[in-house]
Amino acid sequence: MTKHLIWTIGLSLLLCSCLFSFASAQDSIVLTHLFYSSHGTAWLEFLHDRAEAFHERYPRIRVEIMEGGTGAGYFDKLNLMLAAGTPPDTTDFHPGIAGPLIAQGAFADLRPYLERDGVDLNEITVGPVVEVLTDVDGSIWSLPGDLFPVVTYFNEDLFAEAGLMTPVQLGDDWDWDNALIAARRLTVDFDGDDIIDQYGLDRMYARWYIWVWQAGGALYDRLIDPTQSYWTDPKVAAGFAFPVAVFEQNVAPRLGTPNIANYHFWTGRSAMSLVDGPGIVRASLRDVDFNWDVAPQVRGPEHAGSEIAVSGFQMVSQTRYPEETWLWLSFLTLENESVERFVEITGRTPALSELFAEYPRLNEHAPKNWIAYFQTASLPQSQSQYVLPEGTAIGAVVNPRVNAVFSGQMPLETALQEIHELVTVILNERHGDGR
Repeated sequence: MTKHLIWTIGLSLLLCSCLFSFASAQDSIVLTHLFYSSHGTAWLEFLHDRAEAFHERYPRIRVEIMEGGTGAGYFDKLNLMLAAGTPPDTTDFHPGIAGPLIAQGAFADLRPYLERDGVDLNEITVGPVVEVLTDVDGSIWSLPGDLFPVVTYFNEDLFAEAGLMTPVQLGDDWDWDNALIAARRLTVDFDGDDIIDQYGLDRMYARWYIWVWQAGGALYDRLIDPTQSYWTDPKVAAGFAFPVAVFEQNVAPRLGTPNIANYHFWTGRSAMSLVDGPGIVRASLRDVDFNWDVAPQVRGPEHAGSEIAVSGFQMVSQTRYPEETWLWLSFLTLENESVERFVEITGRTPALSELFAEYPRLNEHAPKNWIAYFQTASLPQSQSQYVLPEGTAIGAVVNPRVNAVFSGQMPLETALQEIHELVTVILNERHGDGR
């Protein structure tokens, strides 16, 4: 065997070894999905279910699910991983906590991938979802995971016992005035000890911004990363009139009520909830011993729009595998089979419009009037909560003052003026006086 032949064989073996190593590397791409633990165990089950199905379709890619913690812990976990140079590839933030990360560019723009694949979000889901997933520069920072339209839940048995028409029966007459009338009738001290045993409404200290929107008001100039405060607009005060009346008439438990959790709607001790979405159906209502149903959100002076909370899935901008990550994201959110599995496992409502009608088939616990979810989600006046990069600082200003108004410890006008002045300082520090 000549030296030349030996050299040729050796080179061939080396090339084969390199090619084998390259192929092995290609066959063992591992994507890390950082899971927001507050989504719950059913969401985690869905991720594992889809990761297995994804690997069957794309054998060279595996998805590992990493629990990221809850609340601020999830946010901190991602920032630590980014700082360490070991970023996850995908996350499942919701807009309410994603503001600072959107502002710092933590998520990749998904618009180029959608356009390349011929997908227009406006054609596959409802407007409020597209609005909150689109940044001010037109980039798309997330794909939708689910819809969470906040609607009216009511205890059918309590309405029947009181001889009241239900919100479904009232139809377009289901408005603030009739909600207060029903709440007064349904708030009862059964034993005369001056302790209310049954309230008409539950947790009216939550999601109060819905009533501001229904009065035609807005808190800020835009949904994502706002630059101006509108807290002193008269329509904001008009919106607060509804929850303030609820607490003044003592038809809902205030914050600080002893054993307040005992009055949550699913305990049967509050007749209505105007602050919940589909998530409570499987989590809290499937085993209750009373009859209940849902109706569209109560109607305010201007409209019956409500909050459409959205959970989603994001590509981390530092991913080493953008194409494979896109395959995973689109597999999770854009394919009917995956979205159907999502509804079956979690009980949540689908974000894809073409699957709205399939919801009762996919969720055995769906309410009789389930269409109310999608009627509310499809209203042009419905919207998502504001996405605030300075959300922690703004919350520290807003929440104690709003709660003081609801408890009767601060006049509404004083609270709104103070909030406006302090929030304006925060927004100016972020954007500058000239914006």
